[in-house]
Amino acid sequence: MIPISSKDVVNFSFDHESLAWQISQRSTPASTGYWQHEFQQLSNPNPLWYLALRQGRAVFSGSELITAQAILAIAERYLPSLRHKRAAALMQSLKQKLSHDVKYRASIIPVLLESCHRLNIFSPQQLRQALHLSLLRELDNVLFGSSGQASFLQQPELADQLPINGFELSSLVEEVRRRRMIWHQIKKIIPTPDTHLALNNEEIERVSLPSEHRERLVSLLKCGQTPSAISQTLCQDELAITKRLAQLVHQGLIVPQVANKGNRAAIVIVDDSQLMLQMFQALVSGWGYDVYSHTDPQSALQIMLNAAPAAIFLDVNMPEISGFDLLKQIRRQPSLREIPLIMLTAERTLSNNWRAQWSGCQFLSKPLSPDEVPQFRLDLRMLLEAVTQ
Repeated sequence: MIPISSKDVVNFSFDHESLAWQISQRSTPASTGYWQHEFQQLSNPNPLWYLALRQGRAVFSGSELITAQAILAIAERYLPSLRHKRAAALMQSLKQKLSHDVKYRASIIPVLLESCHRLNIFSPQQLRQALHLSLLRELDNVLFGSSGQASFLQQPELADQLPINGFELSSLVEEVRRRRMIWHQIKKIIPTPDTHLALNNEEIERVSLPSEHRERLVSLLKCGQTPSAISQTLCQDELAITKRLAQLVHQGLIVPQVANKGNRAAIVIVDDSQLMLQMFQALVSGWGYDVYSHTDPQSALQIMLNAAPAAIFLDVNMPEISGFDLLKQIRRQPSLREIPLIMLTAERTLSNNWRAQWSGCQFLSKPLSPDEVPQFRLDLRMLLEAVTQ
């Protein structure tokens, strides 16, 4: 791992809408190093997130500092040519040669890239395309919907360690803003990229879909049962694949599968923070529950009706409709009226606590610092066991 200087040239706090603007404004053409972000809420198993800049241009982001290992993982994720037998064998051989180096530290990235180019594994242009898609996916998940602290950590060595022409930061931010609007529309049809999908054979027969079109649909779903799995199999952008699948859902040719599976209890969570949803999904599904997460409170009600959940978690503060307003809509549904509701918020006010109790809900505070995460996990586990018995 790259040693980082303890000298922070910039420090700032951010809320769920200001992070993108502040990073763009505070970065300069001379910025070479890492933006380090520490999230205040339970939004990631590792509450740190890094954005690497080389001369003011973005080259990498992730929960850890950049390494040669991370570069190879991004290339394998987004370059379909690496699935071919020869390229896969060369990649495996290259990994074995690098395996003696702990996590393939960043200082060997120039050697790695030169080797990949010389062996015709991938070109600099192909790698740049893969890094662009990886950055977009990371920024989709992190750039909006969280609050915390950020510091810029100078790392001049990155200029030599990353011989990659990065991406103009403000252009990336604008692209992510546009993608955010598309995601918002898609999630009304497919709640998350982890939503399971299936062919709607009745509709396919009704519209007399030509056999070659049906074969394409079957082939597409053989790549995976979720948009996330399909995009990985095809080495494509998750948003592009999910958008395509949403069109097929809109046509009725495929359908989301939100019914509870087997004897596993279903849990629904509605929160406008994508990071919070990811963490909740990983944590609660690991305890043996099926988790259906949703960022759009206005279309979440139908998901609840289909999933027949054992418990529902609602974020109190959401931009379009508050958790308490959504609670009123839920209570009007006979099939949902008796389901336990838990209000989630980082604002520990007496008024929120009183409103939750008055509404017949339980109240669970989000952690305000990483130190509070273990207690939150314990409280959440105990609460789930109590309401799903």
